Amino acid sequence: MMKYAVSIFFVLGLALAQEHVREKRGVKIITQKIPYPVYQKIPVPVVSKVPVPVKIPVPYPVTNTITIPVPKPYPVPIVKQVQVTRTVDRPVPVGVKTPVFIPQPVPQPVPYPQAVPIKIDTPYPVPYPKPIIIESKVPVITKVPYFAGTLGGGGHDFGGFGG
Repeated sequence: MMKYAVSIFFVLGLALAQEHVREKRGVKIITQKIPYPVYQKIPVPVVSKVPVPVKIPVPYPVTNTITIPVPKPYPVPIVKQVQVTRTVDRPVPVGVKTPVFIPQPVPQPVPYPQAVPIKIDTPYPVPYPKPIIIESKVPVITKVPYFAGTLGGGGHDFGGFGG
């Protein structure tokens, strides 16, 4: 179990030493924190220093690969836009806006009956057998012709029943 721990500490110490050398050179390492650890399987050769194989009771099966937590994420390169003020030998590529064709919807004829405009001042023929005359005054009927015949008395035109 100790040889696994030694190799783990060796790998972690090597990574820390490289980072320390980079900081001494003036290279700033910008990293981004990830809230969960990332594990990667690294094959580590298992070398037995004991000439005679000794069986040690291990509660889990021993394989040739061990899982070492690798410090991630790796340094993220930061790209900065720098404005160049000196002359450049080759032409600098400039972004050109290309026209993008956006298809416009074509209006299609809709099959529905169109409304017919009605003029208020013009008279329209009404399909009745007799023409309807619209008057502004209501005619008042004062006399109703009534022919009683022989039911009433007398020979006048306005006879009543028994009268």
